Amino acid sequence: MITDESLSESKNVQKVQKVLYTKVKGVDRWLEKLSQDLRRGTYQPGAVLEVKIPKKESGRFRKLGIPCIRDRVAQTAAMLILSPIFEADLQDEQYA
Repeated sequence: MITDESLSESKNVQKVQKVLYTKVKGVDRWLEKLSQDLRRGTYQPGAVLEVKIPKKESGRFRKLGIPCIRDRVAQTAAMLILSPIFEADLQDEQYA
């Protein structure tokens, strides 16, 4: 289950987006709207924030895409629902 606590633990996303999840007013209403969009098939993912992380080699960077909080919540919800379904079908020698 997605809770306020599990979402507020994502400090790196909060730092990049400069929005603290715990300070969002109307969280219940926000989650209900996301839930409705997912159920109706009207959910549209937001833009991904690109952050360049320096490599040990000088002058080179690795690109990292950070989804917005709304997309991260949707991804986590999908994972929580789909993981048990797929893991039940995996054979012992398969890993996922």
